[in-house]
Amino acid sequence: MAVRRPERRWHPLRSVPAPGAGLSRHLGAFALTVIAAAFAGIILIGAGEVLALLSPDMGMVLSSFGVLFGMSFLMIWLGHLPLAVLLNVMTRCGMAGWLSVALAGLAIGAFWAEALDLWPVALIGPILALIHGAALRRPLAGRTAD
Repeated sequence: MAVRRPERRWHPLRSVPAPGAGLSRHLGAFALTVIAAAFAGIILIGAGEVLALLSPDMGMVLSSFGVLFGMSFLMIWLGHLPLAVLLNVMTRCGMAGWLSVALAGLAIGAFWAEALDLWPVALIGPILALIHGAALRRPLAGRTAD
């Protein structure tokens, strides 16, 4: 059985219907998302400290988002467990486009933002969902689609 080659461009709504990703693919995507969030947090904190020299209020806001991103690895699993299930269903139905994935992340983030009473969680939910979805689109090292 030939494996279908993924699309070159990520369509906003559609994707090639395919079997859902396995646990190892989701764990790899989860690890990549945690690393990217921590790295983004470090960069935002540094940029906030530099910006604080010009505008202390703006620097504090940017640093606060950096702390949120940097510390998100503590609670990131709350969103990624339901996201992994949702991404598998969306991939099987051919609806795993970038906009669909971002909206799924927004919905999950909005739920946890309301539950935890922490509104920035709803803002970083789509970003982390897009990283997770993009990581699932990349082929595994050493495997070809041909």
